[in-house]
Amino acid sequence: MSGAAGLSAARRRRAGGSTSMDAPPPPPPQSTTQPAPRRAPHPMQILEDHEIRLRNIEAAQRESQGADGGAVTSSVDEGLLQSLVNRIAALESGSATSGGGSEESQDIKTQLLKLQTFAIETNTFVMKLQKELEQLTSGTQSAFERLSALESSNNDVEGEEEDTSDQNTDIAVSGADSEGAEN
Repeated sequence: MSGAAGLSAARRRRAGGSTSMDAPPPPPPQSTTQPAPRRAPHPMQILEDHEIRLRNIEAAQRESQGADGGAVTSSVDEGLLQSLVNRIAALESGSATSGGGSEESQDIKTQLLKLQTFAIETNTFVMKLQKELEQLTSGTQSAFERLSALESSNNDVEGEEEDTSDQNTDIAVSGADSEGAEN
């Protein structure tokens, strides 16, 4: 569409007139099934779901019990179970006879204590250095303050010396004037 044709079409639309080009009707709204935002389930729904699950579990348990009136059949190999029991007993007896640990665990404990001691000593040394640095810094600041006080008092003294030398010159000049007046 050229620029002029587009402008005239816009004028016609605004005026409410009919257009020479029949525009196809807009497509009907499509009913797309968009998932609704998930909301938290109602507490009663949660309770019902749990009830259903519990009933299923109880039914499965009743089926597995068999005819002997409550004995649950086990699919665990007895040899494997006995092996685990023996290993646990060996570990328990080994820890009781060695006094709480093997040589390796004692070595680890010793190394850990050494490391802790080193960390404490290092921390103490750093704290001492910080304190000395603070003392040096405060000492330097007080030295600078004393130096600036001395400089300012020195400037005051020099200013007074200039004033007294000016006064001496004035006295000498006035003394010479008075001698010349007497002659």
